[in-house]
Amino acid sequence: MGLCTRPVKYIHFEEISSTHIYAMANGAFLSDFTVITADHQSDGRGRLGRKWISSAGDSLLASVLLKPSITLQEASLLTPVLSVAICEYLDEFDLACSIRWPNDVMVGERKIAGILSEASYSDKLEFVVASFGLNVRQKEGALALIDRPATSIYSEKGRLLDPKSLCSPMISHFASLYFDFLKSGADSFFNRWEERMSMIGREVSIDTGKERIDGKVLKFYKNGSIEVRDLGGVSHRFHAGEILRVGPRGRV
Repeated sequence: MGLCTRPVKYIHFEEISSTHIYAMANGAFLSDFTVITADHQSDGRGRLGRKWISSAGDSLLASVLLKPSITLQEASLLTPVLSVAICEYLDEFDLACSIRWPNDVMVGERKIAGILSEASYSDKLEFVVASFGLNVRQKEGALALIDRPATSIYSEKGRLLDPKSLCSPMISHFASLYFDFLKSGADSFFNRWEERMSMIGREVSIDTGKERIDGKVLKFYKNGSIEVRDLGGVSHRFHAGEILRVGPRGRV
């Protein structure tokens, strides 16, 4: 696993409303590649305004403040870069992780990590906050309280790890992929991202915010978009959306 030798600044809170909110509010004043972590978030954030539910000390909760010289469209690829980094890091625990577009890391059909990326932009990109929550110590009782099927390292492997001990190696691997991405673009990670996708050939329902499309996943593209063939045989490409349902595995 590649290691990054560039300096990383860490800011840690025992409790905070949200590492993501903190990073977005203070991004203009924080240095590039500042990592904000917390033992507990009272108002943890996920995509589409959802809350990240976790008891104190059970999850690795982190937000990475980045100031790359890239376009807003290129910045949207930081979600797949981070998802690949999480999957590859979890390989060390013999967890067969996959990615559910656009931002969930799965073990089988259960979510083990979620990602939220957000950019601050005026006439150019000012900064990006790439945040993630990784379930580490949750037992089945706590996981049952989550509104969608979820799992943790403990639930999968019976290892009661300290989330803090996972932070530095996880961030180091993300940094390695991130700087490769800045140098080489989507070619640096796309094949690894595509290989982790668990959805090709499967029937899905996608909510675009304007409509709901039912169909079968055909392929993914280097700009992070997904192609779905609807029930009428028409193909659609989506750059954003929410997967509401994933059907059984099959062939396109």
